[in-house]
Amino acid sequence: MEKLNITVNLLGYLMWCPKGRGKEHRLQVDKDAKIADVLNKLNVSPEQIHVILKNGKNVDKNTALSEGDIITVSPVVAGG
Repeated sequence: MEKLNITVNLLGYLMWCPKGRGKEHRLQVDKDAKIADVLNKLNVSPEQIHVILKNGKNVDKNTALSEGDIITVSPVVAGG
């Protein structure tokens, strides 16, 4: 199956979710992959996500991916 090269930037505490901890993750995914598939692969729970950006535009987890996409994921923030 054809693969796509994408970059996923995890912000805040989401950096600690994947086994390969860190902010930036360069991945190869199946051509028909959705953002939800990538987040699952990185062990990021949907309940932890506040905003998902694809190439700087707000999207949801069911958005399809394209070659070279940059996905940025921001966590839910709480405080008082």
